[in-house]
Amino acid sequence: MIRNVKMSDAKNITEIYNYYIENTVITFQTDLLSVEETEKKIEEILLKGFPYIVYEEKKELEDNYTKNL
Repeated sequence: MIRNVKMSDAKNITEIYNYYIENTVITFQTDLLSVEETEKKIEEILLKGFPYIVYEEKKELEDNYTKNL
């Protein structure tokens, strides 16, 4: 199910993103994010009026967000 993000998703989003920081070269980020940093990013994106969506499968957050690039 695709849905709007909730602040309670920040922990799972952080874990997903940190996996890609640690194990791939697809992000320019080199330092792991904290949950608080993810919460701040979510808030900034939403305050700008942009959508932040996630995909949830079997009550588990699986993937991604939309942001202003």
